[in-house]
Amino acid sequence: MFNRSRHLFQAAFLASLLSLSSPCAAQAGSAFTDLSGHYAATAVDDLFARGIVRGVTATTFQPEAPVTRAQWATMLARTTGIQPLTPAVPRYRDVASDHPLAGYIEALSVRQLIRGQQPDVFAPEAPVSRQDGALMLDRLLALTTRKTGSTAPSPWSDRSAIAPYALAAVDRVAQFQLMGNGIERFDPEQPLTRGQATVIAHRLLALLEGDLQAPLQLQPTELDGSSPKPQQLALQSAAPEGHFAMATYGVSYGIDNDRAGWLQNGQYVATLPVESAQVTVNVGPRTWTVPVRSNPAIAAPSSAPTYRPYGPTYFPQQSVIATTGPLDPAFRKIEKASYPGPQDGLTSYSAKWTGFYRMQGRTVTADLGKLQPISSVSMQFQQETSSAINLPKEMQVDFSQDGLLWSRAGKVVAAPAVQQGTQAIERTFRLTFPTVSARYVRVSFPVDVWVFARWLRIEGPPALPAEAPRSSPAFIPAPPITGTVVASNQSTTSSNPSSNSPSAVQRQPIANLLLVYSDHQRSDGTWSTEDFLPMLAHKIKPGSYEGRLFDGILLLPFPSTAEAGKAAWTDYADTVDRQLAALDAAVAWHRAHTPDFPQKPLPVVLTIPYPNPQLGDWPTEADRLQSIREFTAELNKRWQQAAWSHLQHIGYYWQWEDAHREEDQRLIRTVADDLHEQDLLFYWIPYYDAPGLTKWRELGFDQAYLQPNYYFDPQFPIQRLQNAYQQAKSLGLGIEIEGDEHILRHNDEFGPRYRNQLVASPSRDMAYAFYLGTKSLLQASFSGGDHINGLYHRTYEWIKERSQP
Repeated sequence: MFNRSRHLFQAAFLASLLSLSSPCAAQAGSAFTDLSGHYAATAVDDLFARGIVRGVTATTFQPEAPVTRAQWATMLARTTGIQPLTPAVPRYRDVASDHPLAGYIEALSVRQLIRGQQPDVFAPEAPVSRQDGALMLDRLLALTTRKTGSTAPSPWSDRSAIAPYALAAVDRVAQFQLMGNGIERFDPEQPLTRGQATVIAHRLLALLEGDLQAPLQLQPTELDGSSPKPQQLALQSAAPEGHFAMATYGVSYGIDNDRAGWLQNGQYVATLPVESAQVTVNVGPRTWTVPVRSNPAIAAPSSAPTYRPYGPTYFPQQSVIATTGPLDPAFRKIEKASYPGPQDGLTSYSAKWTGFYRMQGRTVTADLGKLQPISSVSMQFQQETSSAINLPKEMQVDFSQDGLLWSRAGKVVAAPAVQQGTQAIERTFRLTFPTVSARYVRVSFPVDVWVFARWLRIEGPPALPAEAPRSSPAFIPAPPITGTVVASNQSTTSSNPSSNSPSAVQRQPIANLLLVYSDHQRSDGTWSTEDFLPMLAHKIKPGSYEGRLFDGILLLPFPSTAEAGKAAWTDYADTVDRQLAALDAAVAWHRAHTPDFPQKPLPVVLTIPYPNPQLGDWPTEADRLQSIREFTAELNKRWQQAAWSHLQHIGYYWQWEDAHREEDQRLIRTVADDLHEQDLLFYWIPYYDAPGLTKWRELGFDQAYLQPNYYFDPQFPIQRLQNAYQQAKSLGLGIEIEGDEHILRHNDEFGPRYRNQLVASPSRDMAYAFYLGTKSLLQASFSGGDHINGLYHRTYEWIKERSQP
């Protein structure tokens, strides 16, 4: 292993390769630590598993906290499957378009299920009273045409305290026993708690699921593959519950062989009578299948298209493939060596097949880069049973606007007879559905032995609407799919290529990240407001600044924390509080005094110190994870309490610089999942050729920077730096610019090595992190020596040049 050259880290990581501790079995129970014995625990766990509700943090739900108006609106929308809408102009002036729940607020407002406290004020963070919660719920029930017609008064002893505007709604909701069941009082003006709201949503979901179990029949029971006329597919029900279900949810249609026929607006149009197919109809979680009878007597055309276009095709900026079962390294090695597929992945136009071998199944998650109207998803599969290559039994499609909350579009079910055939065939599975607005699309399919796939296509409607839709059908929530990422591709055909730091949560917002080592017990580890000023903007002369220098700050402890144990973590947390106060004041000063300084919060990354398994503080893997969760929860709480006006906490940095241990890899993936649930990004800075470097995305990191380890050793030629840039570009990494106090003390030797790193970037989107020792560049900004002071100004000029279009 290459001995990492970073000056501060040499002593800290000499014993980086240790024997693994035994993994601890995962504990069963609630996903949240504050639900033990709580009446809402069952409802919370069920809705969390379905992807309907989320915790306040990764480990707490806070069931007794008031539910906010935005949270209640989103909970109702997610429970019933109402899709978020993005208006061209925000409806409410206090709900910005980038508010994480804005789409659900707009969707319910369009349907007049919720209203603002004023025409243009929604008050998203205000608590919801129980009577207002009942009013929203009543409107939602009316939307599904489910009206009781009952005028019976509700049974609560305090019914007279219910406001007149909500009284009828409360009485109607009482008939369904959704609120207040078994309680004598209604307490209309009391806040609706998160626990109560979740129980109500859980009961509402049970009501809707009961509707979906109503008898529904699909007609016809067979489709004629040789009919020249369109054949209408229709679901019929004699029960009112069936009508409720069909009125609530959108219908999607799948076909396991789109060369045989075409599905649109509930009609099947046969196009190739000689081939059989099976049509799938989806409503909510239910599916029906109907066979398409082929007619072999009809002569087949001399040629038939292997792929049929539907509408405008969207090329993902990135696609990620994950196993649905446990990752088996031996199986993964076989599929990579045998059928790796084209370089651009499943969205490529290449005729090459990508082979998937065992491990239960795969999910392919595509990021379109922005919201797009989509109405069709297809992928082609091959079957050659003599080689154990089979069509998947089904293909499921989910979609999302934010990559966190998913909805199910439906599935395509393959005909059993085709799966059992011996003939080598190629079939395109296609799902069509009412147009929805989505940025992320997830395609899942099972893998028994081998599945061969290619040509994943995500398409819009054949005729794009003139304006954004004002409503869309409801689709049931789709739960998270757990698994292990095994491949990631960035599109080379997209007209809007993604950055080198794709994230399941959001794009990494920092172009030039400064590493700030902090320790309030060390003079060189304490940064004042005055220290931060020349790091955030270019100092022309004392008290005079221009532009922007570093646009993000990473606050990290000195490397000794990796050997000092848990006690050092508390010291770091205390240091962070002091440093954030100084940093917030520095940003405030620049926003008031420096021309062209951005008038937005400065992104800040905090550090997760390494829970070293050599130390006695963490005897098991579970102990390590628990310490990290408690530590990040504490830092998050302190940040929220401080309410910094000029800073934005965007993520955490993993301090250990390789991922050699399997236990570490498992830990990193779990921490990444925790952070992404909180809309936080995960950062990493591995050393040159570090174990785990090539699978940084698989580990769950959103941004990784490669250390060239060029600057510190004069024996390393410029080729090392060039190799690092080449590797970073190929892996989608950022680059770390390295420097330390040697540029001050030995400028003749180390000054040029620092300048050599300020070269033209191989990619305009490449992100940079700056390791500059403790305060080396700060001292250079005050230096009277031209050579040393020039390094500060050259750094600014280089950053400025990169930021220009």
